[in-house]
Amino acid sequence: MTLLTEAKVPTISLQQAKDMNMFGPVYHGTSAEKRDKIAMDGFIIPIGTERSGDVSHGYETSDYSGGIPAPIHHLGFGVYFTTVLSIAKSYSGGTLRGMPIYFLKAPRMTEINWGSPRTMMKWWIENGYDYKITPVTQFGKDVTSLQAIRQERLRATIHLTDELKSQYDAVWYKGKGMYRLLDGDQVVAFDPSIIYEVDPKLAKGLEIGAKVRAKRRIEHLNYAGEVYKVIEDGDKGIIVGKQDVTLAREQWPHFWAKRAHKYVLDVKFKKSGRQQVEDVDVEPLTQ
Repeated sequence: MTLLTEAKVPTISLQQAKDMNMFGPVYHGTSAEKRDKIAMDGFIIPIGTERSGDVSHGYETSDYSGGIPAPIHHLGFGVYFTTVLSIAKSYSGGTLRGMPIYFLKAPRMTEINWGSPRTMMKWWIENGYDYKITPVTQFGKDVTSLQAIRQERLRATIHLTDELKSQYDAVWYKGKGMYRLLDGDQVVAFDPSIIYEVDPKLAKGLEIGAKVRAKRRIEHLNYAGEVYKVIEDGDKGIIVGKQDVTLAREQWPHFWAKRAHKYVLDVKFKKSGRQQVEDVDVEPLTQ
């Protein structure tokens, strides 16, 4: 097995990630012990056969489609993430405690959503999975060396990875259908240097990710002029979205047309739940 490593994962604020149009948020489901190792050493891409060591996903050696085994990993060798928290939770011992939020600087990205083994195999082959060994049989028994098959899978998976890396920074397999397809939503990053971890402490002022407090009692009115939502004075929350008021007025003219603020903030309040407010209605909390 060989290892591709990178320095400690750089940190970024959520607002910076949004401003730089990074892909995310994504999550890397793993144990607390392995998260500590990532924090110390950065991400490591193990390149080897089968599931081994720190790797808890991938395909075993078996006939996947047309007598050909699948690559060792679904999208080649890389660092795997998911956009779905429930999937990340399943790889983290059933808990989200301590799970970091990541973003990927991946301007070259492709999305796929194949559900059938045959279609997936076709995509693998089109993108460099040039597996060549077919089982050799004698008297009805397979006599091809399992070790030879494993080595050929390794070579072909490395070739798949190299071909994908030459075209993309990351690949997103959505895994959506009537049922969850294969292992479900997966995102692979081929180069650890494109991975950034969100540090909540970097959020300042009224940036996305910053903590705020309502400066007054805020009442939202419906079309009839009746109060249907209330945010109490002092309710604390976190900014999860931010929109220029001109865009908000285009989308909801009846609601924001008479407001003179600069931004509409989407805030997840502790007591009032998720609400949209004017920037003048809240104030930053000191970190």
